[in-house]
Amino acid sequence: MASEPGRGGRQAAGKATAAKAKKKEEPGSKFIGLAAVVFRIALLVLVFVLLGDWADRSLNTAPWFMVAGIVLALLIVIVAAQRSAVNKRRRQARRRKR
Repeated sequence: MASEPGRGGRQAAGKATAAKAKKKEEPGSKFIGLAAVVFRIALLVLVFVLLGDWADRSLNTAPWFMVAGIVLALLIVIVAAQRSAVNKRRRQARRRKR
């Protein structure tokens, strides 16, 4: 009866779709997302440390370029995390308005 037009059929269908969307998220999906973020951070820091080490050995300025690489990598990570958080809040706000 809930699927009959005029008797809340659309509302029931909307609730069923929302329930399916919640079920699609697997228990380990948050862990995988977090692991991906940690991997990106580690990779970025590693690349900048290696570039800084190479520059230090080439220019005989140890450890200044390596330290600068670490600082630059961490600044990039902070800015990326901030942007990601802002975008996530915007997406959540849009979903609430619907």
